Amino acid sequence: MNRFVRRVCAPLMFTLCGAALAGPGHDHGDDKPVAAPNIAPRFSAHSEVFELTGVVGAKRVTLYLDEYATNRPIGKASIDVEIKGPDGAARKFRAQAGEGDTFVVELPAPLAPGAHAVTAGVTAAVGGKEEADLLATTLEVAAATEPVAESAHRHGSGEWRAWLPWLGGGVALGVALWLALRLARTRRGPRVASAA
Repeated sequence: MNRFVRRVCAPLMFTLCGAALAGPGHDHGDDKPVAAPNIAPRFSAHSEVFELTGVVGAKRVTLYLDEYATNRPIGKASIDVEIKGPDGAARKFRAQAGEGDTFVVELPAPLAPGAHAVTAGVTAAVGGKEEADLLATTLEVAAATEPVAESAHRHGSGEWRAWLPWLGGGVALGVALWLALRLARTRRGPRVASAA
C-alpha cells in the first residue's frame, strides 16, 4: 500500500497541483498601470513667523496662512503672490479673503506643467504686533494625465466552463484512486489481529 502511494499517488498529486493555470486576462502583464488619482499640486513655505500653504486648482490657488510657532490660522492678512512659470513669465496677484481662514488667488488660466517659482509677501498681525515677511518656494505642476481605463479583469459567468474539464478529471482521478485502494485491500484479504 505504501509503495502504491509513493509511486503513483504522490507524483500524480504533484503533477495535478502544478496544472492550475491562469486563464485569459489573468496574466496581468500587458495591461497599462492605472494612474494614481490626480492630486492637486501643493506648495508650502515658512519663516520664523508665518507658514503659507497653497493648493492649486484649475484656475484658483487656495492659500492657508498660519503662525509658524503655534500653527494657529491667520484670517486677516495682506498677501501678494508672484508666480514665475517655467517659461520665465512672472504674474503678480493679490490674494482675496476666502471661506473660513483661507485666501484665494484667481488665475487667468491653469498653470502650465513644470516648475513655478512662488514668492509671497505677507503682512499680518501676530501676537498683537504687525509682522511682514517674504516667503519663497517652488511649485511643481505635473503634466495632466488621462485617466486609464480599468483593466478588463472581470470574472464572467461562463468562466467556470474553462475549469469543467479539470473538475471532471479530478473526480475521475478520485474515483480511480478509491477503486485502486479497494482492489488492493480485497486482494490482500482481511487483516487478522495476532494474539501475543
